[in-house]
Amino acid sequence: MLILFVLRGGLSLLKFHKIPQYFFTILMLQLYVNLGNSEEN
Repeated sequence: MLILFVLRGGLSLLKFHKIPQYFFTILMLQLYVNLGNSEEN
């Protein structure tokens, strides 16, 4: 699934670039909301 690939990519970015946890969480929530909205339309 694409979501799993994105999550795995995001987790490796989190490790290598040391992105703050809260920023990563907000980014993933935003992505999730956008995907949900595009499925409804």
